[in-house]
Amino acid sequence: MKEAEVKFRSGELTLEGLLANPGGDAPAAVVCHPHPMYGGSMNNNVVEAILAALWQVGYATLRFNFRGVGLSEGEHDGGPGRSMMRSRRRGSFRRNREYARTAW
Repeated sequence: MKEAEVKFRSGELTLEGLLANPGGDAPAAVVCHPHPMYGGSMNNNVVEAILAALWQVGYATLRFNFRGVGLSEGEHDGGPGRSMMRSRRRGSFRRNREYARTAW
């Protein structure tokens, strides 16, 4: 499925992500990558497999790199900032789904 590059603010940091939207009122999922200390990123093979399964059943998806991974700003902090970032990404995903519908 075609994905659009997106950038999100998380506090003072900018995070990179990819948004896919099949259109209509598709169900949606945010896919988080495995731990970055063990090679986790939004391009990880585990993330790719999950996305393929979700796209096959018609889901819109958002994947993003946590702080300090890929082009996302900041550095890995050992965990405390992750739940805050996930919560903010869900809100951004809801707002950007409408944009993605009109952009394609």
